[in-house]
Amino acid sequence: MPFYIRVTSLITPVHCITQTEEPHVFSDVNTNILNDSEVSLVKGDDSNIFMIWTQDNNPTLSQEGSSIYTALFDGIQWNTPLQLPESKGYNSDPVLAFDNNGKLLAIWSMADSSGINENSTPEQALEAESASDIVYSLYSDGNWSSPFTDLSRAGSDDRLAITKSADGSLILTWVNQDSNGLDSLLVSFWDGSSWSTAQSLTLGRIVDRPALSLLNNQEALFWTEDIDPSPSITTAQIYYSVFNGTWSQKILFNPTVAIAPSEAASSAPITPSLFPVGSFTPPEKCCECKPGDKDCDDPPYKPPVRRPSDPNDILGPEGFGEDRWIDTDEPLRYTIRFENVATATAPAQEVFITQQLDADLDWRTFRVDDYGWSGAVYELEGNRAFHSTRIDLTETQGFYVDIAATIDTLTGIATWRISTVDPTTGEAPLDAQQGFLPTNDENGRGEGFVTYSIRPKSTAKTGDVIDAEAEIIFDTEEPIKTPPIFNTLDTDKPTSQINSLPETTDNPQFLVSWTGSDTGSALANYTIYVSDNGGDYTPWLTNSTLTESIYQGQLGHTYRFYALATDNVGNTQEIPTTAQATIRVTGGVGTIGDFVWLDANADGIQNPGELGIANVTVKLYDNANTLIATATTDATGSYNFDNITSGEYYLEFTAPEGYLLSPLNQGSDDTLDSDVDPSTTKTANFAVNAGENLSWDAGLYQLASITGQTWNDVNGDGVKQSTEIGLSVWTVYLDTNNNGQLDTGETSTQTDINGNYTFNDLRPGTYTVAQIVRDGWQQTYPIFSVSTTGSSVSLAIPNLDFIVPFTDGPTELNFSTSNYTVTEDGTAITEIIIIRSGNLTGTVTATLTFSDGTAKGCACAASSINNDFNHNPITITFAENEISKVIPVQ
Repeated sequence: MPFYIRVTSLITPVHCITQTEEPHVFSDVNTNILNDSEVSLVKGDDSNIFMIWTQDNNPTLSQEGSSIYTALFDGIQWNTPLQLPESKGYNSDPVLAFDNNGKLLAIWSMADSSGINENSTPEQALEAESASDIVYSLYSDGNWSSPFTDLSRAGSDDRLAITKSADGSLILTWVNQDSNGLDSLLVSFWDGSSWSTAQSLTLGRIVDRPALSLLNNQEALFWTEDIDPSPSITTAQIYYSVFNGTWSQKILFNPTVAIAPSEAASSAPITPSLFPVGSFTPPEKCCECKPGDKDCDDPPYKPPVRRPSDPNDILGPEGFGEDRWIDTDEPLRYTIRFENVATATAPAQEVFITQQLDADLDWRTFRVDDYGWSGAVYELEGNRAFHSTRIDLTETQGFYVDIAATIDTLTGIATWRISTVDPTTGEAPLDAQQGFLPTNDENGRGEGFVTYSIRPKSTAKTGDVIDAEAEIIFDTEEPIKTPPIFNTLDTDKPTSQINSLPETTDNPQFLVSWTGSDTGSALANYTIYVSDNGGDYTPWLTNSTLTESIYQGQLGHTYRFYALATDNVGNTQEIPTTAQATIRVTGGVGTIGDFVWLDANADGIQNPGELGIANVTVKLYDNANTLIATATTDATGSYNFDNITSGEYYLEFTAPEGYLLSPLNQGSDDTLDSDVDPSTTKTANFAVNAGENLSWDAGLYQLASITGQTWNDVNGDGVKQSTEIGLSVWTVYLDTNNNGQLDTGETSTQTDINGNYTFNDLRPGTYTVAQIVRDGWQQTYPIFSVSTTGSSVSLAIPNLDFIVPFTDGPTELNFSTSNYTVTEDGTAITEIIIIRSGNLTGTVTATLTFSDGTAKGCACAASSINNDFNHNPITITFAENEISKVIPVQ
């Protein structure tokens, strides 16, 4: 029966010692400087043991993240580890399992890291790391398959667990987190060839890894869930679900505590380790010592106990004020310092640092940074959530130094381990005087540090406090806590406002004042911006602590102001979209003009070739609605108001009879558009400043009409004969969306007693004239598109022709450059006559296709070349002025 074991906290590479006491290359401690994760083991029915783990990729030689490795123990030794193909990425939670058929599976959480490099931002690295999926690989004939991804889903998938059900099948569970931070607990069954569709058992916030077990011989899934909606408070409860064909609703785990008598307690026998014991056994005689033998009977060695000493602290953002306010625009950077003081009696061989990160921080954004000791600084490049390396100091100090730094994103615990390694044994040196951190002196030889950065959560708010306190352990000494520090977050932007100004002033020197507020670190300064006569805003006062000042303006100018406040952590308010205050200094004169044109296509834009319109009346009013002056456009369409005193004005345009004003403010060029509101015939209010020459234009267009007739085209030639009468009370409409039917909102009319119709007051544009065809009638040619223009251009007005269907004559189809389909309704068709009407210039081609039906030809057909009943299309080509084609059908 296979069993599963997880070995945790495997920080240094795994290795074994042979009888020669040389390192055995399982993972060679002398060359393998990369961090290995915790391992998972499984034992098969053949007693072979497989182990799986992740090993960090070398960031200088490969992509970010880690790779998946497995190794086989055959009862004597561990075979050479295998790297699973295509397993490079952000990997976690690897496990192994045998299914009922003895097939071995490796399952783990994996995210693509191929796009992450030293130039990537923390946000890019976090996004890549968060896009993890559950993948698996199959083992066959000594090789692993590439990862299968059929369990992939949106969001982040991790925290997986696996077990066997009561019937021996595999059950897999894991946690999927969506973009909103909600966790879904998922479960899937393996049938020997594929996983079942994942079922979600709960949606909330899963605190830790779920666990699978058997409860009364039924599969049971246990998990811990945070029931407090506040992101800063965790209230955990344990739930479980039982599988009995289907998973039950989640049940609160509320056990009754029972105390059993001590004699009923069971004991577990001590079993040999899964790892092999060294095969070397010293012979008995090598251990025999005769009393008095000076070469053997030595007194017991009692080494002196020497203890390192370690003052230490943690440094973080300085912040502003007593509350140490900080913003959240940049990552928060921390340094943890440690020291082996001069009074210590030995160098430190290992320094182990841990820090529980604050709950208001986004643990996923943790990034390790530079570190060092004894004056040496080791700089890290790029985005690293973890780091491991071996520093070779054998030539100068006779040992290696291993450093491993990482973050547990589930618990928020960051760790650093700096260890001295004897190159001979791969373990800590036996000599207490060998250690990487000597006692301190005036040069700082005994001082060291590690650094990291991290960002607050996106949900953090102003007033949230970030606490920081680390714990440092020197060798086997008691943990020592650093003095705690804190910062207070300021996430809100300040606000400010220019106080209201009078509309006008006759004094070019005037007082401008402003106010502001901030909910966090308080206001630091203001920058005041001004716009002169509608120009760009430029700074007037920069980073000022004033709240008022005298502005020196000019006569006849208009000034607009806004303020931008900055608080004490650097937050700056959003730039206003409009002026906060406006004032006009009276005095001086300006000019107003300029052009009224014939907008032939009514698009509201002055197009090439569109000329001015003469004799259009333009009136000038002040903002009190008093008429100031009247002008008339000249032969070129121009008008002008000179020597206008600075102030607020608007214009009114009177369109000649038969003309309408074009739409307002079309396009992106204000010098070419129409500036008049058609609904009011007026412009917006505007300011005239001294020396200005303002341009206000207006477009005018004429309305047009479409007229035509509907008649009974008895002979179907498309030409109205004197004997062919008009059809009254037929519905004709303008098909705005060209869908061939009259829709709600589309303009329609009915023909008069003579079949005539008219559409009046149409704006210039392109129209499609259509008609509702009554049952039993057929239109002789299709709808025309008609462009209407002004009265100076003739209109192409279509005649809509219809024919009465013949009872026993040939089938007639009117033709255009469209494709037509003739329905086979079971009637024998021997010929189809295609008639071309309307414009006969040029050669045109069309395609005739039969649709489904049971029509069939007869022996009387002229030929058999057009057998169309298998949807073979017929191509018909008309020469210029050719009006009829006969298509035989068989």
